[in-house]
Amino acid sequence: MDEREIFRLVVNYVIFLMWFISMHVMIAYQAGVWTKGAADDMQRQQWVIADPLMAAFGDEIEEDAVRNRSGVKSVAYIQGLEVFVQKKQVVRDTRKRRTKGWAMLFAHMAGFAAINAGG
Repeated sequence: MDEREIFRLVVNYVIFLMWFISMHVMIAYQAGVWTKGAADDMQRQQWVIADPLMAAFGDEIEEDAVRNRSGVKSVAYIQGLEVFVQKKQVVRDTRKRRTKGWAMLFAHMAGFAAINAGG
């Protein structure tokens, strides 16, 4: 191997390490590792619209609109319509979905960088 090939190999491994470290930093940030009091928010449950055919699917609603508040699923009156609702941990589900999305993106970037580096 000559010096140019060694330099190119080192640069490719540095790029791979950059993506790999970025992936871990982004996962930690999205998971709320550095957020103070994040665990308290994640346990809070809120009533949300559970009808996937509505444009407002997943939107939080007030508890007063829910007909039967004793269970996890119910029906609510919203603007004169009866809508299916369910009680969910909104913050936890949002954080989980965003963490998975960013992790998938950065994992692919690190994987392609590793392939380019010679793997």
